[in-house]
Amino acid sequence: MFKLPRTRRAMAMTAAVLALAGGATVTTAGTAQAYPLGNCGDLQGITPGAPWYSWSVRTCSINEDYPYGNTYVADVTAYGGSTDVRVYVGLYDSCNGVTYALNGDSDANHFFPSSREHRLTSAEVDLSCPSGVWAIARIFNNGQGSPWVWSRPM
Repeated sequence: MFKLPRTRRAMAMTAAVLALAGGATVTTAGTAQAYPLGNCGDLQGITPGAPWYSWSVRTCSINEDYPYGNTYVADVTAYGGSTDVRVYVGLYDSCNGVTYALNGDSDANHFFPSSREHRLTSAEVDLSCPSGVWAIARIFNNGQGSPWVWSRPM
C-alpha cells in the first residue's frame, strides 16, 4: 500500500485534526489516494485542581489510510493548565478490549502551562474493528490522574 512520506503525512494529519476539531468533514473530489479521516471527541477538563489542573483536553482518532486501509493514530491536544503534567495517549480497540500504542514517559509527553496548545500523537497501529476504534488520553500529576478522555469512534 502506498503511504505518504512522513512529512506530508504529518501535514495532512495536522490539517485533518484541525478541520475535524472545528466541526468540518474531510472530503476529496474523486482522487485515488488515501487521505486521513478522523473523529474527535468533546473538549474536556478545564476545572482547577486535581485531576484536571485547568487543562482542556481533546482526543481524535485518525485513520491515516482512509478509505483503503486501517492504519490509525491517536492525537491529543491540550490547552491551558496550571501545572506541568504527563499526558498518555493510545488507541482503544473495542473488538478485543485492548489499548494499543500507549506512550511511556518522555520529554514529548511532559506538558507545561502556556498560552499555546500542546499536541501528542501515538504510534501508528493497524487495526480492523467494525465496532469501533477510539483515541483515548489522560493527564497525570503527582499520582493524580484525570478520567480517560475519549474521541468519537471510527
